[in-house]
Amino acid sequence: MGVRIRPIQPPRRANARPLRARPCLPKTRLTRLTPRPRPAIILRPSHRPAVETPSTTPTPYVAGFHGTSDSAASAILAEGFKVSSNDHDWLGDGAYFFQDAPSRALEWARRLYPGNATVLEARICLSNCMDLLDINWHATLADAHDQFVRLSKSSGVPLPLQSNGAHRLDREVINYIAGVLNDAGTPIRSVRGVFAEGKAAFPNSAIRDLSHVQIAVRDVSAICHVRLFPQSLTGGVK
Repeated sequence: MGVRIRPIQPPRRANARPLRARPCLPKTRLTRLTPRPRPAIILRPSHRPAVETPSTTPTPYVAGFHGTSDSAASAILAEGFKVSSNDHDWLGDGAYFFQDAPSRALEWARRLYPGNATVLEARICLSNCMDLLDINWHATLADAHDQFVRLSKSSGVPLPLQSNGAHRLDREVINYIAGVLNDAGTPIRSVRGVFAEGKAAFPNSAIRDLSHVQIAVRDVSAICHVRLFPQSLTGGVK
């Protein structure tokens, strides 16, 4: 017996009109790797995706910081960012940034590239963003997870294992949503989420010293004004 699939519907927003995105560079083809089975889904016209915002709202831009090695930074400045598709990427496929957090980006880079770490700063356009800071997305996320689990079981594909350092199931579910919405004509250009990481700031505190907002940019045309960020401005990260 076939698996019944309900249409994935992004959150609705009242009085929304399609956002006319103003990318910094010519729009490129959306990059995604979605090996899992996915049904053909058409969004009903009565539903307005959450990636739409009122026409009076300006296109949102934020500062993103990408920790990397000196050699990789030189390649990015020369050729541009490339989309990562590692199975442990937390927010699905994308070029990854820490939002408004150059010190956190440098700390991360120094752990991976000791003695060879640097930070790139960029402006990121958040039009057509799956913004997981918006709680209206969470019902969509849960619904997509249920569909993904049913499809995986029906095809005999085991679910990916999740761990603190490798959010493999999150990655697959997010890629699944992005693929479905892209097929329905609503491409997701980026995904934003918040993560509590690190040690408690003080005994019994819920504040963690490495917490951050992370952005995975799926469409690299949403990235512009890339430059090396001066390490002297990172607040003395060790």
